[in-house]
Amino acid sequence: MQSRLAEVYRRVSRLPRHHDATSSFAQFCAVLDQVEDELSGVPQQTPPPPDEGGRMYCPLPDRLTRRRDGGFAARTTGHMINVGPDGAVEVVNLRAGRVEFRR
Repeated sequence: MQSRLAEVYRRVSRLPRHHDATSSFAQFCAVLDQVEDELSGVPQQTPPPPDEGGRMYCPLPDRLTRRRDGGFAARTTGHMINVGPDGAVEVVNLRAGRVEFRR
């Protein structure tokens, strides 16, 4: 899974940056879905299964915490995705306690 996540980071970093939280997060999620479709070998399920079944999914709306400044935080199984009102994205590995990706 870590190699697929690294591929997500690589692809996102090569795309033009969006300058608002919603568009930036949508772009990140679209790339995640694309990478998982290509590399995971696990078909996407809607809604995602509770155990995720070996595939990474973007957080559902109930996992988002909106901030007053227009940004939000999105919680996944092992990461926190912080999206700024300006479209900046930061992914924190919760187990390691470190930033894995910043854009």
